[in-house]
Amino acid sequence: MIRDNTVSFATDLAYGGTPEVIDLGGTNRGKGEPIECFIAGQSLAGVTAVVVLDGTTTSPATTRMTVVVAATVLNAGVFRFFLPQNIQRYVTLSLTSASSGTYDAGIVIGSQSAA
Repeated sequence: MIRDNTVSFATDLAYGGTPEVIDLGGTNRGKGEPIECFIAGQSLAGVTAVVVLDGTTTSPATTRMTVVVAATVLNAGVFRFFLPQNIQRYVTLSLTSASSGTYDAGIVIGSQSAA
């Protein structure tokens, strides 16, 4: 996974902290292209869902989607998901979590595999 280091929801953010708002207008993504996001953490085992909020201002407040996360997915420490195509310009997320520790979250800009 290759992450976009110029825009991110969270970098070493404590669970329960406030993630950043991403301006999708600044990602140079073409309209209709899927936008893949990731969450990676020390202990994602307590996370049960990712809530994506969006809006037309820098204070997104509309719940656009809730992704229920199976515990088996999180054992690897990384969870990836796609934003819906009808997402508004400004996006943030929140985790429903009982975990302690920190996490990173952001946009995936590519993938790489060992050949």
